[in-house]
Amino acid sequence: MPELNYGRIERITIVLALAGALVTFALTSIRDAGGFLMGALISLGSFRSWVKIAGMLGATEKPPGVASALFLAMRYPAIAVAVYVTIKLLGITPAALGVGLLVSFAAILVELVYGRVSSR
Repeated sequence: MPELNYGRIERITIVLALAGALVTFALTSIRDAGGFLMGALISLGSFRSWVKIAGMLGATEKPPGVASALFLAMRYPAIAVAVYVTIKLLGITPAALGVGLLVSFAAILVELVYGRVSSR
């Protein structure tokens, strides 16, 4: 199993977010580009929180506390509220925001391919 470089994944996410926002702006509108960028920022924040949670769980032998469980339980309603507000108040196309939410996933795939190619 390849080792993931979290710093590189974050940098790839930022590059993909900016490139995607520029492409979205060129093809549609500034509003959709902003929605894509907002989705990418939510995606990056979610990735960072998963890395932080994984680090906390791996650092200790005891089971996670109530605060960790509460954080895990409340993150998705918070993301849902951010998505709803972004779509309703700013009038952004849900597709642009949805594709932006996949940016961290795409960055992880790029990192996996990079790790596979560079290990040869």
